[in-house]
Amino acid sequence: MNSKILDLICIKNLEVIITIILSITTLIILCRLNVHANWLEYEPMFKSIVLAIFQSFIGLIGIIIAGVAVIISVFTRDVLRVMRKQELVDNLKPIFYSFVFLAQITVVGVVIFLFAYIFSHSKIYIPAWSFYTIAFIATYILYFVILYTVSLIHNIVSIFFITSKFNKGLDEEESLLLEKAIYFVDKQTKSDFFSSNEILLNVIRDDKIEPDLKIEIIKILMK
Repeated sequence: MNSKILDLICIKNLEVIITIILSITTLIILCRLNVHANWLEYEPMFKSIVLAIFQSFIGLIGIIIAGVAVIISVFTRDVLRVMRKQELVDNLKPIFYSFVFLAQITVVGVVIFLFAYIFSHSKIYIPAWSFYTIAFIATYILYFVILYTVSLIHNIVSIFFITSKFNKGLDEEESLLLEKAIYFVDKQTKSDFFSSNEILLNVIRDDKIEPDLKIEIIKILMK
């Protein structure tokens, strides 16, 4: 999980490179406009922007929670059973860790923009270097959250294809089990030695029959 923190500054990631470029560009624009020295002129606009971002981040946290809940519901017990057989469950961890990391960074953004909004309404003097440092950090978090959220779309699409693949596998597995069960029952019922009830009891007692196949056989015999 700690490795995900490095995603925030790892320049190997495309979203980090774009975030740095956009943050530096924004900082240059703020400096060229001399926003700190002309704060009274820009104050109303920045108050509105900061408040809007603060509210958007809170909304994003709700969307992330709802999104994770929906994604978790997609992985049914049967899908997870098949994935465990193929030892693929661990492959889901990075995807879910990405959502957790995004939620954590968004919370950090909420705190930063909350304090920024409070300070924008106070009379506390902030030196120019502090003002532009805070502005850089805030814009970095903003751009990173936006870009990282967009990058997670790839993960969501991957989840869709993963569940689709294993649901298809489940359908094929169920079809094969049903064929085996029908063949078994048909073979046993043709025998003159056992009645349906005796076959049922023998199936229940037989530990050599696979549990899933046994269930299918019992379903057929109980009809």
